[in-house]
Amino acid sequence: MPPGKTFKGLSYGDWVAIWSNWLISRDVESYDGEDMLFLRGYVGYKAVSDAEGAMRYQDPKNFLDRTGDNKLKILKGTSVFVPAQVTVNAIGCDFEGKLIENEKDLRRAVNDDINDVRSIWATVKLNHSKQCIKLVPDLRSYRIETPLFKLTVPEDSALTNLMDYPMKPGVFDAVAGGYFVLLPDLAPSTYQIDFGCEGPGEYSTRGVYDIAVYCDTRKEPNDISKYRCDNSRKKKVKDRFCFG
Repeated sequence: MPPGKTFKGLSYGDWVAIWSNWLISRDVESYDGEDMLFLRGYVGYKAVSDAEGAMRYQDPKNFLDRTGDNKLKILKGTSVFVPAQVTVNAIGCDFEGKLIENEKDLRRAVNDDINDVRSIWATVKLNHSKQCIKLVPDLRSYRIETPLFKLTVPEDSALTNLMDYPMKPGVFDAVAGGYFVLLPDLAPSTYQIDFGCEGPGEYSTRGVYDIAVYCDTRKEPNDISKYRCDNSRKKKVKDRFCFG
C-alpha cells in the first residue's frame, strides 16, 4: 500500500499506532489467524550489570528467526505489516537523559531517532529462491509518523523489559515513527521476508520470516483453477515484486 493511502479506513499512521500497542502487549508472540499479520524485529536488550541504570546491550548479530519449522501460515486475503525501523516514545518518558514533557518534545525525540538510522532494508524471496527483491522501490519514501495516540503498557508485557528503553506499566500519550510497508493481499505462494535497520549508535534489529500463503478451499470448493500453482501463476507472483 503506497504512503498516503488508507486501508480498511485507516491510514499508515493509524496502523502504526495499532502495531505499537500490539508490540508492547502480553500476546506479541501469538497469531490467531486474523486478517492482519504483524511482523517484528529482534528485541533482546539486557543490562550489562546489576547496577541501577546500567547500560543495556543487545548483540547486533542476533535476529528474530521465523524460518523453516518456525514459519507462519496464513490464508489468502491476510494482510502483512512489515516494520523495517521503529521508534516509539511517550510523554513522561526519558529521551537521552531528559524527560519528555509535551508533544513538541516528543515528536522531536522520535524524529531525532529516525534521522540517525544508518541503513534500512525490506526484501522478499519467492518460493525459496536465492534472489532477493525489494518490497518497494524506495523504502525511504515509506517513512511514517503517527498522530498522538494512547499506548497501553500492561504489567505482563512480553517485550518491554527487553527494549533499549523499558517502559513502566501504564497508559501513555505516545508517538511512533519509522519505516513501514503494508502488504494488503499476497498471492498464494511461499515468501521469505527479511527486514531491519542499523543505527543510531550500535542499535540494530532484524526479522526474517517464512510465510506460506494458502487459499481457503472451504470458501470456493468447486473452483480451484485460478489458484493452480503452475508456471504462469508463479510468474505472476514474481512480477508483483519485480520493481527493478
